[in-house]
Amino acid sequence: MTLPAGLKATRITFYSVINSGSGTRTSYWKEFQGTGINDDVPMGAWNDVDDRLTYPDVRVFPLNGDETTITFTNAGEQLLFVIALDVLEPVEVTMPASGLSTLSCNKALNFSSVDGLKAYVVSEVTKDAVSLTEVTEIPANTGVILEGTAGTKYSVPVADGTPAAPAVNKLAAAVAATAVEANAAYILKDGLFHLVTTASTVPAGKAYLPATEVPAGARSLSIIAADETTGIEALESAENAEMSVYNLQGQRVQRLQKGLNIVNGKKVIVK
Repeated sequence: MTLPAGLKATRITFYSVINSGSGTRTSYWKEFQGTGINDDVPMGAWNDVDDRLTYPDVRVFPLNGDETTITFTNAGEQLLFVIALDVLEPVEVTMPASGLSTLSCNKALNFSSVDGLKAYVVSEVTKDAVSLTEVTEIPANTGVILEGTAGTKYSVPVADGTPAAPAVNKLAAAVAATAVEANAAYILKDGLFHLVTTASTVPAGKAYLPATEVPAGARSLSIIAADETTGIEALESAENAEMSVYNLQGQRVQRLQKGLNIVNGKKVIVK
C-alpha cells in the first residue's frame, strides 16, 4: 500500500474474518512492515455464520507517520478483511488580501516544501514594530505568521516526528477559541498588529501577540521582515542617510510605501 503524497498515517487496523467451518483451516498475518508476526496464533473470527461484522478479528499496528509505503502479508484460506487507516491530513490555509495571516495548529507542520509560502515567529517586539524570524518546521500548538500570495490556497504537510520549538517566539497560539480582555492582546489585520480595545475572541487556529510582550501601549505595530536588523522608526528618521527603496515591481521610489518595500536590498513591511 502506497500513501498519497503529503498523507501521513498514525496506525492501521485490520478487521478480518475467516469464513470457514471445517475446523481444519487457519488464517493469520505473517508479516507487517518487514517484521514477522507470530503465525502460531490464528485469526480469532472463525465462524461460518454470517455475523462477520459483529465478530471480526481486529489487529492494530502503530505507524510513525513517516512511512510512505505499508507492507503486510497474510496466509491461510478464505480470508476476508477490511483495512482502516488513521491519517494526518495536510493543513489547508488561504491567504487574505494582505498576504499575511496567523496560524496555530494541533499538529507539527513542515513549511519547507510549500512553494510560495513562508512561516515566521515573532522574535522581537519594540514600541512600534515586531521583527520576524523564518521557520521551516514547528511543533504542534505553535503560533506563526504566514506570508504568501493573496487569495492563494496552500497545503501544509504534517512534519515528521516532533520538530524543535523556536528559541524565541512572542506569539501565543489560539489552539482553541481564546477570550482576550480589552487592551490585553494584539491581532493581525491588514498587515499590521492592532491592539484589541474591547473584549474579543481569537478564533481557534490563529495566533496573537499578548500585550505583555509590547514595551509600550502602541495602537498598532508594523512588521519587519525576517532578514531585517533595522527598525521601522530608525529607517523613517534617517533623512540624511543614503537609502535605496524599491517596490515589488523593482521600481525605485522616493520613500517607504505602505506594505512591502525593498530597502537597501532587504525586505521591510510598513503601514
